[in-house]
This record gives sequence, C-alpha cells and structure tokens, in this order.
Amino acid sequence: MDPWCEDVRKEGTGFHTLIGEPDPLRSVRWRCECVLDNLERLLQNTQGPTPPRDRDFCLSREYPGKEPLAEEATWERAMWRRWGPPGNGAPFLPICPRLQTYQYPIKRVRDDAGWGRIDLLGVSPDYRPVVVELKRGESNDTVLRMLLEMVAYGIALRNVWPELRAPHWETAIREAWQHEAPPPEDLGRVTLIGVAPPRYWARAQGADPTDPTGHVPEDAWRPFCELVAEVSRRCDFSIHFARVDEGPSGAGDVGILNDGDPPPPFEGHPQPVRADVIPLCPGR
Repeated sequence: MDPWCEDVRKEGTGFHTLIGEPDPLRSVRWRCECVLDNLERLLQNTQGPTPPRDRDFCLSREYPGKEPLAEEATWERAMWRRWGPPGNGAPFLPICPRLQTYQYPIKRVRDDAGWGRIDLLGVSPDYRPVVVELKRGESNDTVLRMLLEMVAYGIALRNVWPELRAPHWETAIREAWQHEAPPPEDLGRVTLIGVAPPRYWARAQGADPTDPTGHVPEDAWRPFCELVAEVSRRCDFSIHFARVDEGPSGAGDVGILNDGDPPPPFEGHPQPVRADVIPLCPGR
C-alpha cells in the first residue's frame, strides 16, 4: 500500500495536510481512489481546523514595486494586473470575470500548519469570491495536487465568509468594481478554478511528445474525474480548469493604475492575454 494512503486514513488528516506530501505521477490513480474511499472523513477533517481569520484579509493590492523571483509569483501578479482592478475591464473568464487580489492569506497565525495562501481570489459574475489555483508551465505538481489545494481553500473560504463578507468583501468590491449591493449572507455554491499555461496542460495530457515528465497516466484520469464530480456534489462546489495564454512582449500590457498612468511590465514577466475554460474530464 502507498504510505500516502496510510496517512489519509490517520486521525486528523484533511485536504490541507495532504498538500505538502510528495506528488509522484505514478501514484495519481491510486491516490485518487484512496481519497474517494475516505472522502467523508477527509472533508470533515478539513472543515474543522480552518483557521478563524478575522482581519487583515489583503483584499486590496498596490501595484508591486519590485519584481518577484519565483515564476509562479510573476504569473500571479501579471494576471492580477491584466484582470484585476488595475486592468482595462476585459473579463478573465465568464465564470470569473475579475481577479480581486493575489496571495490571499488563509493562516491566522504562523502555527496554522498546512494552510498557506490562495494564489488568486477572483470575483464571480454576481460578485462572490472565487478560488483560483495557479500552476506554472513547468510545475511538477500533478492535477491531483492542484485539486487538493482547490478543495482545501474552497472549504476555508466558505468557513471564513461570515467574517470576510462585511465590511471587508463588501467594501473591496464597491471600491474596485463600483458594485453597491451587499454580499449574500450565505456564500452558496463556491467556484474553484485550476489554471495554468498551455505548457502545463500539454504535459499533463501527454500532448507534448518531447516532454513526458508531467504526463498523468491514462488510467488515472477516470478516478480523478470521479473525484472532481464527487467533491463538487458533496461540497456544493463548481470546479473548473482553465488555460491562460501568453502573448508576445507587451501584448498583455493593458493595466491602468488609478492615477491613469500605465504601469510598465517588469522585464521578463509573462504577458497573459486571454484565458479559456478547458474540458478536462468530459469523455474520460
């Protein structure tokens, strides 16, 4: 038996504690099946320990004044600059037209083990928060790791909503998007989006014959998609996967700061120009 599955069965194990475990491609099928077999307990163990953050939600960002070093961080900032409050109003995705912030904190204190930050916090068409988990093109994280993170942070977002809703989210949405209606008391169905450049998806789906390193085994897709469907049903999540395309240098340079001056892109930053939802599971 995969030692990872033994850990899944341990008392207190939740989606948030599985995120930091090693993530080999050869084990994706067995691990999806293991999560399905233990799903109820994993969900319960994730819902209970969500850190009760009640302040410093970081819903508003200033244009970053220095270039981040990590590739994923440059993508986060570039996407926020393209589709967030500094942008020109072009929609990110129909299910998530806007990006409110990046690196949204989940931890309340440093000792909240297993909890990190949501890569990007989006805005749905009816102005509710959306979890956006980002992977870089060369990431070694599998689609299962992406899904575990999406689910853990979706649960955390729902749990924190009573404290986040008002005045924090209400004020941020009004100031960024001029939306005046109060947010709903019940967050309802939460949208989760896993997004990556085409390179990541080509590797995961075996569409790049020159690089088999990220290819998810074909026999893993069926249990993975079953897991997506079952988590969606039990948690009232709407789970999607999307591709973000990069244009030539300057193609995505559409950000406008509040003072009307276009912020220059950092040298070497990705220039995201469009995003599309991809049908990852139909037909599998």
